[in-house]
Amino acid sequence: MPKLFGLIFLFIVSGFFGCKNRPENSKSGVHARGLVYNNETTGRINLQLPDGSSVLLDTSSVIRLSAGFNKTNRELSLEGAALFRTAISGLLPFVVHTKALRMTVISSAAAFKIDGFPGSPGEEVDLLSGELNVMKSYHSKSDNEPAELKAGEMVMINTDIELMEKESFDSAALRDWIGK
Repeated sequence: MPKLFGLIFLFIVSGFFGCKNRPENSKSGVHARGLVYNNETTGRINLQLPDGSSVLLDTSSVIRLSAGFNKTNRELSLEGAALFRTAISGLLPFVVHTKALRMTVISSAAAFKIDGFPGSPGEEVDLLSGELNVMKSYHSKSDNEPAELKAGEMVMINTDIELMEKESFDSAALRDWIGK
């Protein structure tokens, strides 16, 4: 019984301190690996991560921060879609994991949108500013080379056909998504 009380207390405290600026319809809590943000609203929500980075999290999307986020690492996983604006950190790289991709910010800061819903064989990463290293999160029978993106470039992957492509994109296409 004391263990159960401790877990409930930890969940309540983590939700209170870790999610001060979350909308009432979003859920968050402590995951075995770290803090979890779950957007169950019908619209996008703005989040402030513990390292100062901001996230515009799409509906039906989940972010799981790794244990030690902003202390020993800045790694997280995403299921769904989100726009990230990373804070500058000289020591810890900002890394996002999806089902098929691993993105690492290689500049001091970056802005990028990821679309990576778990039920889809396709994922996409669009880089608005900064530099980003994108690689498959699994070993492929074909190409395993990472792609280095600069602003205005994107990567698309389709796991059904083992294809990852780098292309240019028009950032104006994201204005509606971003809300500007």
